[in-house]
Amino acid sequence: MSSVNLRGAAGGVLIGTGFFVVKNGGFATAKHVALEAQRSMSKTENSVGLVYTLSNGLSVFRPIWKFAIHPTADLAFGIPHEIIDNETGSAFQSKILSLEPSSPGIGAAISTWAYPLHQKTISNEGVDVLHLQPDFYNGVVSELYAAKGPSAKLNAPYYLTSIHLHGGSSGGPVFNERGLPSAVPEGSFFDLFPLSVLTSSSLQQLSELEPQSRFDARRFRMNVIVDTPAHGFLENEWIGRTLAIGDDVRIGVALPDPRCVMPSLAQEDLPRDPGILKALAEHNRIDVAGSLYPCAGIYAVVEATGTIRVYDRVSLN
Repeated sequence: MSSVNLRGAAGGVLIGTGFFVVKNGGFATAKHVALEAQRSMSKTENSVGLVYTLSNGLSVFRPIWKFAIHPTADLAFGIPHEIIDNETGSAFQSKILSLEPSSPGIGAAISTWAYPLHQKTISNEGVDVLHLQPDFYNGVVSELYAAKGPSAKLNAPYYLTSIHLHGGSSGGPVFNERGLPSAVPEGSFFDLFPLSVLTSSSLQQLSELEPQSRFDARRFRMNVIVDTPAHGFLENEWIGRTLAIGDDVRIGVALPDPRCVMPSLAQEDLPRDPGILKALAEHNRIDVAGSLYPCAGIYAVVEATGTIRVYDRVSLN
């Protein structure tokens, strides 16, 4: 996780984002965020809350009272304690996300609010300061998975949309956790790790297992593709080791690369193919920090800098 310096409030740790859906402060967030909050709240009362940034730049901390958690969907509803606006003497009111009781149809216009661009700096006092760049993202509903869909993480029903969050964020910046070294350099806007690597062996393995799909390297948007003669998902065994690329570059392999629906979408001459993600879920669903995800490739961090060229020799240390 990342520490956050709050002007006008105590420092804290950002564990998630959400949407206000009730003017008194009721909000929707992800189930995993609510579960983590509940663990902290069970130990220390009023230890988790919402942060408001006021027009004067100061931040206000509003403790959360309780959560209602959906039994199957990745969704929770939070209720914060009431706070009073000192200027008006009335309860603080939130700007809300409007909800409709009817489900959107295919082609319906939709929007989401996300924080895919973020930057962490260190103040003159040596305190980590988190800078968030929120924005609205617009699109349409592309498909409804009423019974079963391609995602190994989502329970049906759920929707496929045309919205692409730049940087790959799923609605909020992904922070360092579980003791992993911070992978994102200061001043950059990477979503999780700065490097991703995939082998030709993994692509060949998937093509043999599911010959009806085109496992083109372009689908996976990797930084480095390694041509490997061996068979199977080789990079799964590289976790914790170092790759030497060319004369100078050394990268540390951090963890497998969990995949979302993006590789299944159409791009250039590649058609939309839900079978891409289904294949990963069936043949390469592996443990990432305690949970199972469909994976293709690995995430890595830079240990020694240099220039990478096509046909550089790659070795595993």
